[in-house]
Amino acid sequence: MQVLIVHHEAEIGQVLLGMVREYTAHPAKFVASNDAAREWAGQNAECDLLVIQLESEGVDGLTLAGSLGEKFPRLHTFFLPAYPLSAQRLDVATEPEIATALLPSELDLTGQQFGTHRVGRKLTESFWDKVYEAEQTSIGRSVALHVLRSSLRESPERAQEFLDTASVNANIRHPAILPVYEAGKHEGTYFYAREFVIGRTAYEIRRVA
Repeated sequence: MQVLIVHHEAEIGQVLLGMVREYTAHPAKFVASNDAAREWAGQNAECDLLVIQLESEGVDGLTLAGSLGEKFPRLHTFFLPAYPLSAQRLDVATEPEIATALLPSELDLTGQQFGTHRVGRKLTESFWDKVYEAEQTSIGRSVALHVLRSSLRESPERAQEFLDTASVNANIRHPAILPVYEAGKHEGTYFYAREFVIGRTAYEIRRVA
């Protein structure tokens, strides 16, 4: 998994880069602007994870995520919101709700028991996974439960990419990154559970700005 970090503050970018290299085996690159990121993308054939500020000097996260997504179809994007570091949490950009009409039909797990998790309301979904609010019943903890779509479960490559995404988060400690508590496979379904934080999505922040 190739990781690209885009942050206009070099000190923070280098810290994030150092953590990825220290806690994971994934190759990573840090750049400080959209222009530098596009230049890097033009020289590389692979990028799986983009960690980027939502908006800052020289950085427009939504625009860059869209353009890089055209070149790297398996790209996942984690946004660092534009508010103080102490209040930051990492969120995943999803398509507007209208796009869900284009998604293939998927079993709704709402109200079901999924391993040690009691599944609540659906939070969002993408061509990659469905995300639910859930309770880890063994310890009474609220989590965001990511469940890989059934159409992708038979592909070992897709399943590994999904678990690699969880691994990246699980092995990085940073105020801007939501920790992953658990990842694996339950009755043939791949999943991971991470910290659940109530807040606005990247698209909601963008519309208000």
